[in-house]
Amino acid sequence: MESTISSIEWLGHGASILVLISLSMSSLEKLRWFNLAGATGFALYGWLLGIVPVLTVNVAIAGINIFYLFRMYRQRDYFEILVMRPKGKYLVSFLEFYAKDIKKWYPSFSGVLAENSVVILTLRNMAVAGVFAATPDENGELQITLDYVVPQHADRRVGRHLYQECVSWFRERGIHRLTIDQSKIRNSSYFRAMGFREQSDESSLLALGLAG
Repeated sequence: MESTISSIEWLGHGASILVLISLSMSSLEKLRWFNLAGATGFALYGWLLGIVPVLTVNVAIAGINIFYLFRMYRQRDYFEILVMRPKGKYLVSFLEFYAKDIKKWYPSFSGVLAENSVVILTLRNMAVAGVFAATPDENGELQITLDYVVPQHADRRVGRHLYQECVSWFRERGIHRLTIDQSKIRNSSYFRAMGFREQSDESSLLALGLAG
C-alpha cells in the first residue's frame, strides 16, 4: 500500500512540475503541450485517489489544450519576407531590443551588421517573427551572421519557410549555398534540422546547398 501511495504522490509531483514548466514557456505551442501533459497527469492523480473535482477540472483543462493544439496545427500561417537595410532604424532597434536573447544563441555577435549584409525580416501572420543576416562572397555563397527567431515563434516554422520555401528567392539572386560557422553559435541543432550539413574540408562549417 505504501509503495502505491508513494507512486501516486510522485505522479502528483510530476504533474505539478509539468504545469510549472509550461508557464515558463515563451512558445505557445510548447506551453500547450506541457500543460496538456501536466493536466493529464493531474486527471490520473485525481482518478486514482477518487478526488472528483481534481479529475473533472483537469480533464477539462486537457480538453481545452487539445482543442487549441488542434486548431493551431490546422491553421495555415501566412509568411512573407522583407529585405532590409543593415543600418535601418527599425532593424537596429529590433537587434537592441532582443540583444540579450540573441547573445544567448550567438555569443560572438557584436550587434552590428556589415554594410554589405543581406538582411531579411520574416513576417508570420504580419508580425515580425525573425531576422536573417548574412554576408555574400564572389562565389555565390552567403555566410550567415544571424538567424534569430523571437521566442514566441520559436517552433522552427519560420526557419522551414526561409530555408525550404524561399530557396528560389536565393537562387534568383545568384546564391547557391548558405553557410554558418557552428563554432560561433549555440544552436547548431537548429541548422541541422533545417538541412545544413558538416563539410569534410571545413569541420566547423555547416552548409546548405541551394542547387536545383
